[in-house]
Amino acid sequence: MDHNGPENLDKTRCLVTGANGFVGSHLTDALLARGAVVRALVRKTSNLRWLEGKGAELVCGELRDPESLPPALEGIEYVFHVAGVVRAMDRDAYFRVNSGGTASLLEACCRAGTRPRVVLVSSLAAGGPSRRGPAVAEDDPAHPVSFYGESKLDAERVAAEYFDRLPIAIVRPPVIYGPRDTDMFQVIRAAANWRIAALAGGPSMPLSVAHVHDVAHSLICAAQSGSSAGQTFYMAGPKPVTTGELIDAVEQAVGHRVIRIRVPSPVVRIIGHLTELQSAVTKKPGLLNNDKVREMLAGGWVCSIEKARRMLGFEPKVGIVEGMKATVEWCRREGWIR
Repeated sequence: MDHNGPENLDKTRCLVTGANGFVGSHLTDALLARGAVVRALVRKTSNLRWLEGKGAELVCGELRDPESLPPALEGIEYVFHVAGVVRAMDRDAYFRVNSGGTASLLEACCRAGTRPRVVLVSSLAAGGPSRRGPAVAEDDPAHPVSFYGESKLDAERVAAEYFDRLPIAIVRPPVIYGPRDTDMFQVIRAAANWRIAALAGGPSMPLSVAHVHDVAHSLICAAQSGSSAGQTFYMAGPKPVTTGELIDAVEQAVGHRVIRIRVPSPVVRIIGHLTELQSAVTKKPGLLNNDKVREMLAGGWVCSIEKARRMLGFEPKVGIVEGMKATVEWCRREGWIR
């Protein structure tokens, strides 16, 4: 499912950080399909399942190890900085990777001979929720409600310090779904295998969501635009949905009705606290920690993509019904759900 026509990237040398992850692997696929020469920055411990046999050059490096970065940047024209953590044990852990890793990478880019164009993948979480008001836009004051959002906003602040030395564009996606994702997969699995769907805060919370193919397309648009340097862009799918409409799309994709369970906000907070206690024992961040609870209960997450449309020529193509159907079909082919 590729609705976004082939930009000419013939022989363009690109570096993708976090290329083994959900978004990074799809971006790598999109770049290779458009004729780019892709170098994937991965760690020695990275699972390379989504990169095997694709034709990307694998280079081992670590964002917090500046000495490992110069070989990855040699001859590179575009840098897509996708790597980051979406779940961590504490606030400092978010900042060490999302902000500190960005600083290390940009410093290495400054020392590279090619002065590459950089696309920094941030998040709607950096700008903060729309709650139940109008869609947030790039010139609205930022008000992140989570440590994750704060760390992504700080990564943007770091990037701004390099605007006079590097052409950097910042892209803020919302909730991203699609094949290979493990977060939205939790919702899909519950609906497909157990016929239930949990709704935190009710079915009417408005959301911007984006299929991963549209996300990859937006990043390529930002890299190729002659006017994107020093700019921040929201991106999202064709139109916002409510949490109820999201479950409608999942229900239609799995092919049967699901029982919708509304989880009151106090119960969601209790679950978040219990997850934090479990994490303290296991030393691993849980899926629904207090940080994610703050985001879930923020009231609404809708962003405007008019600036990206106007300046980048970005136009999302994958609607929620079509995108969710393709995602569920992929999950079944891979044996992730019944």
